[in-house]
Amino acid sequence: MKMAKEKCIEEWEPLVVNEACLRTFLFQHEDGRRHLYFTDPETEITGRENTRDVTRLGYRQWDDGVMFLGMSVARRLRGNQLGVSLVNFFRNSMEQRGIPITRTGNIYKPIIALTLSRAGFMPISRDVLVEILPKPAGDESEIPKVNLVSTLIPPTELVDRSESGMFFDIVPPDVVEKSYPITGPEMTVAIHTPYHMP
Repeated sequence: MKMAKEKCIEEWEPLVVNEACLRTFLFQHEDGRRHLYFTDPETEITGRENTRDVTRLGYRQWDDGVMFLGMSVARRLRGNQLGVSLVNFFRNSMEQRGIPITRTGNIYKPIIALTLSRAGFMPISRDVLVEILPKPAGDESEIPKVNLVSTLIPPTELVDRSESGMFFDIVPPDVVEKSYPITGPEMTVAIHTPYHMP
């Protein structure tokens, strides 16, 4: 019997954050990936939603641990540090189940790298560093603009997109110098690398 592409296998404890209670559902994908979906009590999750506007966290699980793959946060929930809360919730839930997060997959998205850094993860490599630039007023784009700080690989080999869209947009150095205020070092992150807990 063929399994549906993704099916719900259990409901986890809810995530309570910022006075909101989000129900948590674990789905198993036919290729072995697992997704945790987070939703308010009124919204039904049916599986791999055909939109990026959902709150979910993806991972793979083996006998000896878990590899974090990535996450997305629904537009209406963004801007409240929910990403860090999701990563911490996931790490704590897995530890309670006796399953450590051994590492992540390669992280190409600067916002995910920033979220992992804020949650205490460290990059394995610092071969590619980008500075996440502040979003100009009125900019509704979901694609972060970055300053390419340094790279040990040719810029043409940077993975900056997938079939579902762009991960970031590199701003030329002269435009960065003229148009963006100085940000802090906390906005510089490593991409093209796995992350791990020290």
